[in-house]
Amino acid sequence: MEFPYEIYPDDVHPKGYVVLPLLDVTLFYRGNQHDVKCLVDSGADECLFHSSVAENLGIDLESGEPRTYLPVGGSAIEGFVHRIGLQIHGFDEQIEIEAGFSRENQLSLLGQAGFFENYEVIFRRYEKRFEINSIF
Repeated sequence: MEFPYEIYPDDVHPKGYVVLPLLDVTLFYRGNQHDVKCLVDSGADECLFHSSVAENLGIDLESGEPRTYLPVGGSAIEGFVHRIGLQIHGFDEQIEIEAGFSRENQLSLLGQAGFFENYEVIFRRYEKRFEINSIF
Protein backbone atom coordinates (compact mmCIF):
# COMPACT_ATOMS: atom_id res chain seq x y z
CA MET A 1 0.00 0.00 0.00
CA GLU A 2 1.36 3.45 -0.87
CA PHE A 3 1.34 6.46 1.42
CA PRO A 4 2.28 10.11 0.79
CA TYR A 5 5.04 11.86 2.69
CA GLU A 6 3.50 14.46 5.00
CA ILE A 7 4.44 18.00 5.96
CA TYR A 8 5.70 18.20 9.55
CA PRO A 9 6.33 21.57 11.26
CA ASP A 10 10.01 22.25 11.98
CA ASP A 11 11.06 25.58 13.51
CA VAL A 12 14.73 24.93 12.70
CA HIS A 13 14.29 24.29 8.96
CA PRO A 14 14.39 27.44 6.77
CA LYS A 15 11.01 26.57 5.23
CA GLY A 16 9.46 26.01 8.66
CA TYR A 17 8.62 22.40 7.82
CA VAL A 18 10.06 19.11 6.60
CA VAL A 19 8.46 16.36 4.53
CA LEU A 20 8.47 12.98 6.31
CA PRO A 21 7.21 9.41 5.86
CA LEU A 22 4.52 9.49 8.55
CA LEU A 23 2.18 6.55 9.07
CA ASP A 24 -1.07 6.24 11.03
CA VAL A 25 -1.21 3.15 13.23
CA THR A 26 -3.35 1.87 16.07
CA LEU A 27 -1.59 0.49 19.13
CA PHE A 28 -3.20 -2.11 21.40
CA TYR A 29 -2.57 -3.13 25.00
CA ARG A 30 -4.83 -5.26 27.23
CA GLY A 31 -8.11 -4.20 25.60
CA ASN A 32 -7.10 -0.56 25.15
CA GLN A 33 -6.23 1.06 21.85
CA HIS A 34 -4.77 4.38 20.76
CA ASP A 35 -4.17 5.94 17.32
CA VAL A 36 -0.70 7.36 16.71
CA LYS A 37 1.04 9.07 13.80
CA CYS A 38 4.56 7.62 13.53
CA LEU A 39 7.75 8.34 11.63
CA VAL A 40 8.84 5.31 9.59
CA ASP A 41 12.51 5.47 10.55
CA SER A 42 14.96 3.05 8.92
CA GLY A 43 17.71 4.48 11.16
CA ALA A 44 15.91 3.63 14.40
CA ASP A 45 16.93 0.31 15.93
CA GLU A 46 13.60 -0.11 17.72
CA CYS A 47 10.08 1.31 17.93
CA LEU A 48 9.84 4.15 20.44
CA PHE A 49 6.87 6.18 21.69
CA HIS A 50 6.33 9.01 24.15
CA SER A 51 5.22 8.12 27.67
CA SER A 52 1.84 9.81 27.03
CA VAL A 53 1.08 7.01 24.54
CA ALA A 54 1.73 4.47 27.30
CA GLU A 55 -0.65 6.38 29.57
CA ASN A 56 -3.37 6.39 26.89
CA LEU A 57 -2.95 2.61 26.53
CA GLY A 58 -3.15 2.03 30.29
CA ILE A 59 0.47 0.93 30.54
CA ASP A 60 2.28 1.38 33.85
CA LEU A 61 5.37 2.89 32.23
CA GLU A 62 8.01 1.88 34.76
CA SER A 63 6.76 -1.71 35.07
CA GLY A 64 8.52 -2.45 31.77
CA GLU A 65 12.12 -3.45 31.17
CA PRO A 66 14.38 -0.38 31.48
CA ARG A 67 16.38 0.44 28.35
CA THR A 68 18.71 3.23 27.25
CA TYR A 69 18.31 4.55 23.69
CA LEU A 70 21.10 6.40 21.91
CA PRO A 71 19.69 8.73 19.24
CA VAL A 72 22.00 10.07 16.55
CA GLY A 73 23.49 13.36 17.67
CA GLY A 74 21.61 13.44 20.94
CA SER A 75 21.89 12.48 24.58
CA ALA A 76 20.91 9.08 25.91
CA ILE A 77 17.16 8.60 26.39
CA GLU A 78 15.85 6.39 29.18
CA GLY A 79 12.76 4.32 28.46
CA PHE A 80 10.82 1.20 29.36
CA VAL A 81 9.98 -1.68 27.03
CA HIS A 82 6.51 -3.23 26.81
CA ARG A 83 4.92 -5.76 24.45
CA ILE A 84 2.04 -4.20 22.47
CA GLY A 85 -0.08 -4.81 19.38
CA LEU A 86 0.26 -2.63 16.28
CA GLN A 87 -1.98 -2.30 13.22
CA ILE A 88 -1.32 -0.05 10.25
CA HIS A 89 -4.47 1.85 9.20
CA GLY A 90 -5.80 0.11 6.08
CA PHE A 91 -4.19 -3.26 6.88
CA ASP A 92 -6.06 -6.30 8.20
CA GLU A 93 -3.36 -7.84 10.35
CA GLN A 94 -2.24 -6.83 13.78
CA ILE A 95 1.33 -7.64 14.84
CA GLU A 96 2.93 -7.85 18.26
CA ILE A 97 6.06 -5.84 18.92
CA GLU A 98 8.30 -4.83 21.77
CA ALA A 99 8.26 -1.05 21.98
CA GLY A 100 9.97 1.47 24.18
CA PHE A 101 8.18 4.31 25.92
CA SER A 102 10.06 7.37 27.15
CA ARG A 103 9.30 10.75 28.63
CA GLU A 104 12.08 12.28 26.52
CA ASN A 105 11.41 11.50 22.85
CA GLN A 106 9.19 13.67 20.67
CA LEU A 107 8.22 11.71 17.55
CA SER A 108 6.78 8.20 17.64
CA LEU A 109 9.24 6.00 15.74
CA LEU A 110 8.71 2.76 13.86
CA GLY A 111 12.15 1.14 13.70
CA GLN A 112 14.03 -1.94 12.56
CA ALA A 113 13.09 -4.33 15.40
CA GLY A 114 9.36 -4.90 15.35
CA PHE A 115 8.36 -2.90 12.30
CA PHE A 116 10.87 -3.42 9.49
CA GLU A 117 11.19 -7.11 10.35
CA ASN A 118 7.44 -7.51 9.72
CA TYR A 119 6.95 -5.28 6.66
CA GLU A 120 8.68 -4.52 3.41
CA VAL A 121 9.26 -0.77 3.29
CA ILE A 122 10.13 1.06 0.08
CA PHE A 123 10.96 4.75 0.26
CA ARG A 124 10.37 6.85 -2.85
CA ARG A 125 11.37 10.24 -1.50
CA TYR A 126 11.83 11.61 -5.02
CA GLU A 127 8.08 10.98 -5.53
CA LYS A 128 7.20 12.03 -1.96
CA ARG A 129 5.65 8.66 -1.26
CA PHE A 130 6.54 5.39 0.40
CA GLU A 131 5.19 1.86 0.16
CA ILE A 132 4.55 -0.70 2.86
CA ASN A 133 3.84 -4.33 2.03
CA SER A 134 2.86 -7.05 4.46
CA ILE A 135 5.08 -10.13 4.51
CA PHE A 136 2.24 -12.25 5.91
